[in-house]
Amino acid sequence: MICNRLISVCVAICLMLVSSDICFADVRDIGIRYGHTFTGADLAQYDAYVSFDLPWSYDFASGWKLESGCEVTLSALDGEGETAFKPSVLGYAESISPDKKIHLLAGLGAGLMSEDTFGEYDLGGSFFFLGTLGFRINLKEHILLGFRYLHQSNAGIYDNNDSLNMNQIELVWEF
Repeated sequence: MICNRLISVCVAICLMLVSSDICFADVRDIGIRYGHTFTGADLAQYDAYVSFDLPWSYDFASGWKLESGCEVTLSALDGEGETAFKPSVLGYAESISPDKKIHLLAGLGAGLMSEDTFGEYDLGGSFFFLGTLGFRINLKEHILLGFRYLHQSNAGIYDNNDSLNMNQIELVWEF
């Protein structure tokens, strides 16, 4: 019951940030992802997210850029007869090639889950940490196709810690 309330509050805050004139940063991109676990339980995840610019960046002499962002995601994790809803926040660094065709990403974040047990696969509790590495390729102006590796774990704060390891594909609309 408490977890459902926390998820509702997180979703409401995300919606307010996206629709508000007082948003802390400019919207960078929006996107959708699909991923599937390759170890442990047979789970699929569906993501919708919005990403915001953060003020830290660096331009290299080679023309590459290093930029920072914050991503707010709402995910559905499905499998083994259960579905969990997972709001999360992720801070990331993105390196962009001089021609803006290649984007390399790395990020760390945290979130909550409405369910933590999928059959015999036990993720331990509702709070989790996540890390991601990936790349995007610019297909057309403002449209990118990407791949991400996602690792989710509770870092041992609960008795059980069956982590998630997932490959994800994404479609991105960049502003």
